[in-house]
Parts: sequence; C-alpha cells; structure tokens
Amino acid sequence: MSQSGTNTTYNLADISKVHFAGSTMDIVTASATDSYAYSPLNTGKVSSDPDPQVDYTNGFGTDGSYEAPSQDTDGYYLIDNGGKLFWLAQQVNNGAGAAFNAKLTADIDLENRLWTPMGSAATPHAGEFDGQGHSITGLNVNTNVQYTAFIGDHNATTSVHDFSLAGSVTYTGNTADHCVAGVIAFNAGVNTVEDIVCSVNIETPNATANVRIAGIVAREESAGTINRCTYSGTNNGYGTAMQVAGIVGMAGAAGNNMKVSNCLFTGTLKATNTGAYVGGIAGYIGKSGTSFKNCLSAGSYDVPSGATRTGALIGAGNGNVTASTFSNCYILTGQPEKGTSSGISATISYTAVNDAQLANGSVTAALGDNWAQGPATPYPSDPDAQPAGDTHTYVNGFCTDEGCTAPYEEAAQDGEGYYLIDNGGKLFWLAQQVNSGAGTDYNAKLTADIDLENRAWTPMGNSTNQFYGAFDGQGHSITNLNVESADQYVGFIGVHNYDSSLNTDIVNFKLYGKVKYTGTGETSDW
Repeated sequence: MSQSGTNTTYNLADISKVHFAGSTMDIVTASATDSYAYSPLNTGKVSSDPDPQVDYTNGFGTDGSYEAPSQDTDGYYLIDNGGKLFWLAQQVNNGAGAAFNAKLTADIDLENRLWTPMGSAATPHAGEFDGQGHSITGLNVNTNVQYTAFIGDHNATTSVHDFSLAGSVTYTGNTADHCVAGVIAFNAGVNTVEDIVCSVNIETPNATANVRIAGIVAREESAGTINRCTYSGTNNGYGTAMQVAGIVGMAGAAGNNMKVSNCLFTGTLKATNTGAYVGGIAGYIGKSGTSFKNCLSAGSYDVPSGATRTGALIGAGNGNVTASTFSNCYILTGQPEKGTSSGISATISYTAVNDAQLANGSVTAALGDNWAQGPATPYPSDPDAQPAGDTHTYVNGFCTDEGCTAPYEEAAQDGEGYYLIDNGGKLFWLAQQVNSGAGTDYNAKLTADIDLENRAWTPMGNSTNQFYGAFDGQGHSITNLNVESADQYVGFIGVHNYDSSLNTDIVNFKLYGKVKYTGTGETSDW
C-alpha cells in the first residue's frame, strides 16, 4: 500500500486492513482466494461489526417498514422494488406525497402482499406515474373502500402510463356508486391513461348494488384520453346492476368529450344480473362528445340468457351516443356491438372479423400505426417507441440479446447526481465507466442487493484510471464477486483516490465472493 496525503491506493488480494482518510476496513479472509465480506457502519467507517441498519429484501424491511426511494434530477421518485412502491402508496394515502411523481426503473413484484389502493377521495393520487415499460406483478387488493383498484382515485392532469399490471382485485363491499378496476377506479382531471396492459382478475362477490367495474378505468370524470390500453383479465361483476366493462365503465357527470383510442379487450366479462351494462370496450356512455376510435373487442362474455345490455363495444347508453361515437372499431363475428335494450337508437359503426383475419395481419393494417401484429391478434403498440433494433433485453442488468452492443444496463442518476445501482449489470456498467476513464469521478449508491453472478469482474479503478467517486452501499450486499487477475491492483476496487474535500468514502455494504491474484511479481505498492 502507498499513501500520499489523503490519497490512497491499495490492493485487496492478501492484505487485512485498508486505510483511507482515517477510516478502517476489515477484510474477513483467510487467504487471497477465500470468500470475504465488508460490514460497514453508519459512521462512514468500515468495520467487521454487524451492520445496525434495517435489512430490506425487495424493499420490505425486517421491522415492517418500506424502503424509501431516491429522486432523480427532475424530482421523480425512482421505484425499483416492491417495498418502494408500497412506500409511494403510503405517502400518497397519508397526504404527504399525493403529488409525488414516480418512475419504475425495474420490474416490480408486490409479492401478493395486501395492497391499499393508492389515492382516495380524501387524498387523491395527483402525480405522474411512468412505468417506463416495466411490469408490476403480485398485486393483491381485497377491500370494501369506495375506490378499489391499483390506483383508487387519480385526480390531476398528470398521466398514468407505460406499464403492465397483473394480480387480483377483490371488492368485498356492496355500496352503490362504488368503483372497482384493475388500474384506476375513479379518474378525474384532463389527463392521459396510456400504454397499459392489465391482466388483473377482478372479483365483486357481494355486489348486488350499483357498483361500477372495469379493467382499466371504472369511472371517467374528465375529458381525458385512454389510449393504447389492453385488458385481458376476468372481470366478474356478479349481481351488480351497473357497468361490467373491459376498458372503461362509464363517463360520469363531467365525462363529456372523453376519448378512447387504440384499445384492446381480450378478457372475459361475467355478470349474473340481466340488467348489468356489460361492454367489451365501454359499459355505459351518456355524455356528449365521447369518442371511440381504432378499438378491437375480441373477448368473451358470461351473462344470463335474458341479459339485454351486453355488447362487444358498449353495453348501453343514451341519445348522446351517435353514429359517429365509434369509428374504425372491430368486434368478433357473431357478437352484438351493443345490447338489445341498450337505449341507443343510433346505428353504431363497426366491422365484424373472424379469428383468421385477426391472425393474418389484415385487421392490424386496418387499425393503423398504433397497432402491431401478435401471434393471434393485433395489439396496441406505440409507433414512436424506440425501434426494436435499438432496444435491449436485460436480465439482472445483463443483456441477453445475441450480439448485444450494450452488454450492461446503464444506471440512472438521482437528484444529487449519484448513479443508482439496483442490479448486477449496472454495477458492471459503473466499473466499465470508471475503467474507461469516462466515469472516474462517478458517485454511486446501491438501491438493492446485488448479485454479480460469479461473472469475471475487472477491478474498478486502476493506475491509469483511478476511481475518485463515492460508493455508498446503503446497507445492501454484493454477492458472487469473482476477481482473478495478475494486475497490479486486484480487488473489488483496484485503485480509489480519496478526495477529502468531497467526502468520497467507500461505505455501507457487505461484499461476498472471491479474489484470486494470479501474478508472480511483486509491486512497490503492497
């Protein structure tokens, strides 16, 4: 080891302690090839003592708490695990974070933990929710509250968009005008709900009153837009006398000029009440100016033989539904477009198609640029999304595409400029940036436990490109480190050049794996 002032270089292959800026790191190891661990303290020093911080797994703390997310430079909360999403809902529901904007930065597993709908009549959700193309699985809602869904009440001009949602929603109440949905129970404010794929199964076992139920939005109370949304779950309305719908239940008192476009229904709608408003796209529309364009209804219906308000496009409506309300919409051959006693006198425009047409691409072409062809049916697709040739598939941050030009997933930054590391590939990306010279001064934080999968690790920082940044593990662990090298500085971090003016400490993480020095020469820095 050599030290000049407060700047330190070190080799971690077979030494027992490393000092930087007065801090001490104990490396638990019997030899250069054995497993070892860092167990840092919150003091900024690194020690072999146990870490007193709460341990989090998938963002759920051992003390019952939820892990708090960091923010990016635009103030968005960055959600990369289930606990952080629970934290966001908690902040919305207690009123402290009703207007928090959030982005998903990873696929989220809610682990079937009991979810309280995010936003209520008392404290509506008002922030933007950007899924960035990620999935949310394991949703479990079981309650009798007024607005029952993933998001209970969304009341703002901000958008909810770009994610898939899977799980279950069970409404146990039986109160008139309660709203139940997969995504949003009650939506107000001129906003956009867009690019959402929902496969949530909805149950309302006690419903005999006028409960409104839909896959995407149960009640739309604005001149908003629902675009490129898909519902493929089972919506069981039981005995409700109101809406059971695939996309939107109803346009409420302020629902004039609502626009629904490029939406797909492929799920199943069930009802036992012959008077229920059962519609593949919409349950009931009674407001002027509403429009439905480029939609496809290809689902199924389980209703009593005497049901008269069941239609593939709409269950029922009034005189505000005109011949121009629906345009370029498609339904399965043999299904009615509207209920036989729908209250709609206008002729609704639609085209009936069969399974072969759905599969051969002709319907996709007719629906337009916002659709792509799947194996059996068209599906909504954003034409402005990044071209497929420029996208990459990452598992634990490692690209799985053949001939991938970006092998590691790039980390995002929080509001303080720290790079947020939540998977193995992003940590490899950080090391790559340091060792190339492009990111020698990058500061980083771990936001999840990291598995390096025993992939060959190149020490982060070398004599040419020393690591100058701070590295804060925030109590997380790094497992399966695998270093085997004959280089001068061999370890998780090869060379760290501490800057006392910026407090670029290496703190707060546990490290497990192996380091093997394969060289034979001596160096002056040992």
